[in-house]
Amino acid sequence: MFLRKAYKHSETKRQSLSQLSDEELIALLNDQTYNEIINEIFNRYSYILYGLCYKYLKNTEESKDAVQSIFEKIFTDLGNHSVRNLKSWLFVVAKNYCLMQIRKKQVETKELTAENSSYVLLKLYEEEIGQKNENDEMENHVSELLRCIDKLSSQQSICINLMYLDDKSYKEIADITGFSLNEVKSHIQNGKRNLRKLLIENDEE
Repeated sequence: MFLRKAYKHSETKRQSLSQLSDEELIALLNDQTYNEIINEIFNRYSYILYGLCYKYLKNTEESKDAVQSIFEKIFTDLGNHSVRNLKSWLFVVAKNYCLMQIRKKQVETKELTAENSSYVLLKLYEEEIGQKNENDEMENHVSELLRCIDKLSSQQSICINLMYLDDKSYKEIADITGFSLNEVKSHIQNGKRNLRKLLIENDEE
């Protein structure tokens, strides 16, 4: 297998969990079963997510690394959210991760223009940090904001990306992610608050 397994468990448990549907798998999620279930999700979806990542990143090694990073984020976030449709949620997390990597590359290669979201990113930076961007600092501020968005939980990062970078409404975000409207509003509100904290902390360093 080209992707390493992140967690180990007995073959008996593996066979037992593999018989369950996604819904049944999530229903069993608790502190005792967490590692085993995450590992089963990895075995079930890693190749599919690799294909999705390759579609966006167009690079074999970067796509493999992306899958590992995505599952590390899933390991942290899955227990903190009620996932209704596992496959759809995984696809949204993976797409969000890949688009973030693409935007980072655009900044590094100075290709991030008003057409591909730099203007929106800068306005979001100004809104959260409370200061106007100088032209010679724009690239650094966009890079800083992307790094901070990447540090948010997957739910918050996804919702903020969809609203500010993809110009989606609350309802559209709910339809895409499977979150309720209240959850979308909460993720955006909490995400912006956490984003502001991260930006201020970085500014003070």
